Amino acid sequence: MAGFEHEQSSVRHLLTRLGLGGATTYNPNVAGKETGIDVTDRLVDDRNIGVQVTEVDPYAVPGLARAQEKAITKTAPAGPYFVWRKNDPSVVLNAIARTIKRKVEIAAKHSFAGFDEVWLLVSPGVPELGAVISTSVPTSWLSAADLNSTTDDLVRGSKYSRCFFCLSSVWSKHSLCVGQSLALGKGGPVGRYSPRSA
Repeated sequence: MAGFEHEQSSVRHLLTRLGLGGATTYNPNVAGKETGIDVTDRLVDDRNIGVQVTEVDPYAVPGLARAQEKAITKTAPAGPYFVWRKNDPSVVLNAIARTIKRKVEIAAKHSFAGFDEVWLLVSPGVPELGAVISTSVPTSWLSAADLNSTTDDLVRGSKYSRCFFCLSSVWSKHSLCVGQSLALGKGGPVGRYSPRSA
């Protein structure tokens, strides 16, 4: 996972897309004590939201594709190279579910005392030089329904009040935090799902 600055940036973009851009974000772990939260948001209505931020590796064996791509780029450091991108829906959906399951298990060990809500923000890996393709998640076939059927039981049984899957690493007013960023779970509008209220 990238450092706090990247996590904070991802959370700020999510908040902006949800119309909550006036929130103040800070690092809850700055004192050195692990809280189980990566970024804390103080919303304008004074709610204290804890957000766990995680990345999904869209391959069956986490880390393997990134390592292979880096090895290929070392042999052609100044030139183009070719790597197949993962485009198998079942493998990608299983990778998303595996990532969420891991975070749900970690969250179960924390009390999250002092937080009004806890959210999970899942995104593709941070693109890095020599590993851009292996960290991307194909989106042309991915829908809220696919995510719901794959992850709903995990989210409903967790401590998370909301869970978001943000497909875009580069955010703009046209990247979907309500389209390129799909909320996981049934019963609510995309981008604003709350499993406990359904």
